Amino acid sequence: MSWPLSQDYNEAIQAAAANFADSDLKRGEVVVNALGLPIPYSGNFADVYQVKCPDGSRWAVKCFTREAAGGTAACSGSEMAKIDASGRAYA
Repeated sequence: MSWPLSQDYNEAIQAAAANFADSDLKRGEVVVNALGLPIPYSGNFADVYQVKCPDGSRWAVKCFTREAAGGTAACSGSEMAKIDASGRAYA
């Protein structure tokens, strides 16, 4: 399976309303830098973006760029987790 590139996710996340199925995320805004570009937190096999929603909730959206050692084949390319006030993710 060919995974999307970081650039692909970076472009897609800038148009949340068009690219998310989840209604909260559709209305959300990705956290951006001073230039207005999304801030990805990049790791070995995924990029994570923070999305702030109008109701005050924050979500971490993990976008896989390659298969992880444990296998991410069951994932559709991304997963989400809600972030609490301290910045910790929870289900």
